[in-house]
Amino acid sequence: MEATSRSAAPASQARAEPAASQERGVRGFWTERPAPGQYALELDTVTVGELAVLLGTVLVAVLAVSSLALAYLHHYTLLNAALATTGGLLVLAALAWFAGRPPRVVLDPAGLAVLAVSGLLALFMFLPGFHFPLRRG
Repeated sequence: MEATSRSAAPASQARAEPAASQERGVRGFWTERPAPGQYALELDTVTVGELAVLLGTVLVAVLAVSSLALAYLHHYTLLNAALATTGGLLVLAALAWFAGRPPRVVLDPAGLAVLAVSGLLALFMFLPGFHFPLRRG
């Protein structure tokens, strides 16, 4: 009889643990909602800098894919690449339009300043004529 009471206790505790975690609504650290004011920005917002980087990345990606496809088909011209890129961006814009409610966009001046400085530094380093300081000759 003692063996059945010992085995019954862990089973009842095992049933109680999931109920306690379901009451809290927490399954792991990634599902917890932070306290209001814990972060500078809320989780359902994006900054203007993030949108600028996202749009630039999507533009370059769509241009690259359309250029590769047109080159493979032996129909690559600047006009065809521009038309294919515009068509791809319109398709992506339509998908984004019907995807759901967009997040709230906020202005982050400090983030924009960092983005501008890093963009200018990258522009300076990628332009022709930039010489690396360690290169001799």
